[in-house]
Amino acid sequence: MSAFYEKQGPDRLFSRLVKNFTGKGKSLAGFKDQVYALVDFLQSTADPQAWLEESFLKGYQDLDYDEVLDQLAQEIKEQLFELESFFTFHLANEGQAFSGAKYQENVTAIQDLIASLNEQFSQEAIFEVLERVVLISRASGGRSLTITTRKEDLKELATAFNDERKERIEALRAAASQHYQLTSSDSLQG
Repeated sequence: MSAFYEKQGPDRLFSRLVKNFTGKGKSLAGFKDQVYALVDFLQSTADPQAWLEESFLKGYQDLDYDEVLDQLAQEIKEQLFELESFFTFHLANEGQAFSGAKYQENVTAIQDLIASLNEQFSQEAIFEVLERVVLISRASGGRSLTITTRKEDLKELATAFNDERKERIEALRAAASQHYQLTSSDSLQG
């Protein structure tokens, strides 16, 4: 493992470390928060060197990445199928009031992606569908799945859909970030 670190060089390793905490975002706030928390803890520990050597990385050394990825894939699969059901119900009911709206094309595209999982349940397929769903959700400045309407009588329906959709998509984005961090950490274990 030390050969891996020597080959990578400190600049490359540091960049990968920062990327683990920031994901694909541009904010370093998460990384800074972790560094500050670590510094605060080390300053309050009687023997920081011993703590670093004996405890800090212990959980990661024993972590079974394959098992964690399998569990994450199952959770994501459930979230995706729940999203598909939510979209199906919406389109069959209150979505009729928004027939032809642009967001419905994106909803249908996501339903088709998720439906492809019915044929293939591999971990790789689940993570690929997740990535594509997140990409669609981020299109148009993150508004590709948002109902917009000027009709007063439809605003309540639009708000209810948008709130529920937002909650479900944010959970999937968090899962995508977790997947990214796990696979980046796994490659660092290399």
